[in-house]
Amino acid sequence: MSNSSALNDLKSYLAQLREEDFIWVLYVFKRPDSYRNFDDESHIIETEIEILNCIEKLKSIKKIVIDFFEKQDDRTIDDFLYDLKKHRSSIKSPIIEYSQMAGNQRFLNFACESMCSQIGERKIRQIKNLYYKFLYMAYTFPYFYEKPRRVEDLYLDFDKVYSKFNTHFKFTDPDFFIWAKQYINENTDFHEYKKESVDISEYQTIINSIFDLIYIENENIHYALRKKLNNAWYQKMHRKEKKIKKENYYALTIKAKEALKTLCFVNNQTESQVIEGLINKRYTEQCLTKNGNKIY
Repeated sequence: MSNSSALNDLKSYLAQLREEDFIWVLYVFKRPDSYRNFDDESHIIETEIEILNCIEKLKSIKKIVIDFFEKQDDRTIDDFLYDLKKHRSSIKSPIIEYSQMAGNQRFLNFACESMCSQIGERKIRQIKNLYYKFLYMAYTFPYFYEKPRRVEDLYLDFDKVYSKFNTHFKFTDPDFFIWAKQYINENTDFHEYKKESVDISEYQTIINSIFDLIYIENENIHYALRKKLNNAWYQKMHRKEKKIKKENYYALTIKAKEALKTLCFVNNQTESQVIEGLINKRYTEQCLTKNGNKIY
């Protein structure tokens, strides 16, 4: 069977496809019957997600398909090839090239969240690779592949918000986005934007994507929630600075303060440097032996 003309036709057809097309090849491959009930469909999606979460490249799907059909008869292969061509013909060509979006994680976050909400399919969220998730919805749901303008509109929305906010927060502290993700997950005002655990390197993209979505949904809410997050961070930093100052605060007499200022001037040092020097000097004289060993 491996040398059948039907199998060669299938190999030839798959060879001409783009890498992104193997998303819908997998979709058709997992649905050989024209009729499926809801339980079947739910299980099929789970198996597709499992495959997509295991492969590194979409072209790996080609090998999975060929390995399977090498053991099938010509009729089965011809039927599958017919189904592939039928599905391909139903996909309307988008104006934008989806492959150009592969490296734009912020757009993919934005698009995937919007698309998942529009089709109401929760399981799709389990696809780990954002680009695979985006392609899966764009090429296997008629809502998108019959009207690619809906995906194009998402890109226009994203471009609109990105041109105004290349970042929604200007903080340079690397801990900000770590804190912000936790704050969003714990604060009731952000309940619909909670995110499960992701790699820490993705936090900045995730937070900006959340506020991209909020801005498109409602600019007033975006302003209010962005201000709320900003204020909460400022308060956190203020409490932190206040605590540091309190820990290093020493009550000195007026005479001691004047003496400290003089020492600072004479030695060209800050107050902290003078105090540290005096402490080190007394410690050396009273707490160490001549050999530098600790007495206490």
